[in-house]
Amino acid sequence: MNRLLQMLISLAVATFKTREDLVLENLALRQQIEILQRTGRHPRATKADRVFWVALSKVWSGWRDALVVFTPATVVGWHRKGFKLFWTWKSRVLFVFVLLRHDRRSIVHFGVTAHPTSAWTGQQLVEAFPWNQAPRYQLHDRDAIYGNDFRRRVHGMGINEVRTAFRPPWQNPYCERLIGTIRRECLGHVVVLNEAHLQRLLASYADYYHTARTHLSLDKDAPIPRTVHPPEGGTVTALPMIGGLHHQYVRCDN
Repeated sequence: MNRLLQMLISLAVATFKTREDLVLENLALRQQIEILQRTGRHPRATKADRVFWVALSKVWSGWRDALVVFTPATVVGWHRKGFKLFWTWKSRVLFVFVLLRHDRRSIVHFGVTAHPTSAWTGQQLVEAFPWNQAPRYQLHDRDAIYGNDFRRRVHGMGINEVRTAFRPPWQNPYCERLIGTIRRECLGHVVVLNEAHLQRLLASYADYYHTARTHLSLDKDAPIPRTVHPPEGGTVTALPMIGGLHHQYVRCDN
């Protein structure tokens, strides 16, 4: 009786399906049968299978109901992976040079390039500290971009160069933490289009980082000290920053 009822329900549903839906459903079922015949009891999708289902999910709204071998979450995962690979292929690889002042954890300078060299890194140091404003010490690792050209710049500016040991990120913890923070809070949530776009993103993030983002090491203050807003200062208002990716919360008079 239950089987007969299921057959009647399936027949009723099929009656209201369009010819296009029936063709696509038949195609989806045949494709899954082919996967089972090819792989047996443990179905494994090839690259062609994944492309088929990603494309089918874009043109047919009923693709989830036709799935038997895989789950909809699996197909969505394939789609996300394909999206990531597409933008990885489309984008150029860009490198970021960052200078951090340790006392207030403030970002001194950002530099972006597709072709980092020792000479370029040295030039970034000059641009970061014009008019005899160079610090006493400059800490960095032993990457090749800190080669002879860079070291000549450092010594010429009267900076004492401090190099970490070979591959010990814990010897430069503040800058390593900043790099991870930028990835987690900014670059991991956007698609970078080109060098100029990345430079604008980093400039926008630096504004948020300096004025709104709190730091435990600064007693929950920002690198640029913030004004304390008492409760009687008004209602809390959210100000979008970095295109709405983050917000700064202030009190405004009604």
